[in-house]
This record gives sequence, C-alpha cells and structure tokens, in this order.
Amino acid sequence: APLGGTYYKPTGNIYLAGVSNISISHGAVRFYLFNASTHRWENRTDIINYTDSLLNITDVSVVINESNMDLYAVYLRGRPTDITYAVYKKSTDGGLTWSGESKRLVNATGDDYRSIRTNFMHNETLYTNWVNEDPNENIYGSPINSTVQLGKFFEDEQMIDSNLFASEEQSSASPAIVFINSTVGYVFYISHIGDEPRYRKTTDGGRTW
Repeated sequence: APLGGTYYKPTGNIYLAGVSNISISHGAVRFYLFNASTHRWENRTDIINYTDSLLNITDVSVVINESNMDLYAVYLRGRPTDITYAVYKKSTDGGLTWSGESKRLVNATGDDYRSIRTNFMHNETLYTNWVNEDPNENIYGSPINSTVQLGKFFEDEQMIDSNLFASEEQSSASPAIVFINSTVGYVFYISHIGDEPRYRKTTDGGRTW
C-alpha cells in the first residue's frame, strides 16, 4: 500500500500515513504517530475513509510545518482507471483531527495521476507534484497555500518534465521534490532517456523549470 511520512526533528516523532487498499473503493487513509518518548507507534485519526463506490484513494504524502507542527496530507482520490484528483487535508493537533477536504489542486478534469509528493517552499506555501500517466508519463506540480480552502480548484498545474520513466515511477520514489527556500526547488526523477537519474530546477517558485 502507498505510504507517506514525515519526521519532526525537535521531538524525534515520526508521522506516517498509508492507504489501506488502493484497489477498493472504501479503503481508508490511515494515520500513525511514532512517539519518540515512548518508542511506540500510536493510532491516530484516519485522514479519510470513503464509502462511495466510485472513489478510491491511490496515493498519499505527508509533510509537517516545523514552525508550528501543522500537518498536511496530500492525496489522490477518484476512479484509478478513469479520473483522479489531487486534494489535501490539514491537522493542527498531531493527527487527532483533520480539516475538511481542500478544493482540487488542479483546474482540470482528473486523469491517471500517480506518485504524489509534497514539500514546504516556506512557512505559508507547499509545493505538490505528481505524475500523469495518460497519455504520457509527465511530471506536473502546483503551489498551494497552507490555509485549506473549499471550492472547485486552486490553479492550473505546471508541466515540469515529460521524460519520466514509468516503470521506475511505479517502484521507487521518483519523482522526489525539495525546496531550499521560497523560490528555489528541485525535482529528481528517473528519465526514460537512458533510464538514468536527472533533475530540474526552479528559481521562481515552480512557475518555470
């Protein structure tokens, strides 16, 4: 099952999310805490547990705001062979409760999205990227404000690269993303050109790569 986790350095705690079963429509997104003080795993509140027969959860990623310990879980939901959407939820109490679901991250009809990843650009903004497998293995991304908003969508996605190697995307952490400040970030991935590791860089907050 897809897993996503994050580490909070001041306490040593680890936060982990996992999709219970991507092949069924009622698979939950579970959430756990590894308590560094007690050295034990603790169950926290499920991020989501759909019962709608048309909705599956196919991937999840978690990130923490180290300035205030707010947690964000970005995930893909929908019909895996038809339409999937990127959305997120927020927790301000370590995963005991979660906000309502955000509006969609993309102003577009969903597609075969896979491998969602996220990382903070700075204190108020995250950057999330994913792969669209149909018709090509393209990497897309979008900045999102850390305030959950309801509605239809945030903004248009940005093409990052069209050279992802699909088989590597399925079996490894490709693509992976990191921002070093509010404008400079990197996406690392396995290219279909020579099946080799490559990266792209942005200096304007993900507007261009």
